[in-house]
Amino acid sequence: MSLPSPAPPLSSLRHAAAAMTARLPFDPDLGHGSFPVRLLLPVCIALAFMARLLYRHLRDPLRDIPGPWLARYTRLWLYLEIRNGRFHTKNIELHRRYGPIVRIAPNEYSIDDPDSIRTIYGHGTKFIKSPWYTASGPPSQHEGVVVSIFSDRNPARHAENRRKVANAYALSALIETERYIDSTMVAFFQHLDHFASSGESFNLGNWLQFYAFDVIGELTVRDFELSCPSALIMSTLKGVLWAHILWIVWETIWVSR
Repeated sequence: MSLPSPAPPLSSLRHAAAAMTARLPFDPDLGHGSFPVRLLLPVCIALAFMARLLYRHLRDPLRDIPGPWLARYTRLWLYLEIRNGRFHTKNIELHRRYGPIVRIAPNEYSIDDPDSIRTIYGHGTKFIKSPWYTASGPPSQHEGVVVSIFSDRNPARHAENRRKVANAYALSALIETERYIDSTMVAFFQHLDHFASSGESFNLGNWLQFYAFDVIGELTVRDFELSCPSALIMSTLKGVLWAHILWIVWETIWVSR
């Protein structure tokens, strides 16, 4: 009669388990095999994002409109072109290559067709202004806040406010304002003649801004005269612009939450 072999001591079992674990191809960072487990979540997110872009592209009824390949899926192409200051020339090249309608972002198109102006911008058009106009409006554009006619994206509200100021843009009213604009134009040309005769270099953009500033002053205040250095005027205008931009960022990030 054979007796059962005695159970191995506990210390021997621990050594055997440790030896088996050492032979398994498992690593906390690599998992079973060579693919890192910690990269699994980022890869899944990237694949889901790419699948979403592809699905949106295939479902787009305007997917056949030509344009840069990257512009079909993201606004990154448009951002980079504007960021590098070459979009205005690149857009002309795209129209020469592809025709009157060019895709510049997933849901944004550039149209170079004079016959389409009335269709897109005409009275009663079905085309609604894009979010691009928001930056040109007042800082707060919540419900109940007065918005500018230029930046208002609500067609019904825009039409109602437009009727209130329509008389100011009638031909008879515009003719009455000609003399104020003409006097400012004469002063502007005098400055240009001075620069031309003296050979002095100047910033044309700044002087066009001065001209527009003076015309608005003449039309609204009359006998408008601002006696301060031109550099101070430009710095003030830029300061107001940056304050406006910062307020829009604040509204977008915090107030609208």
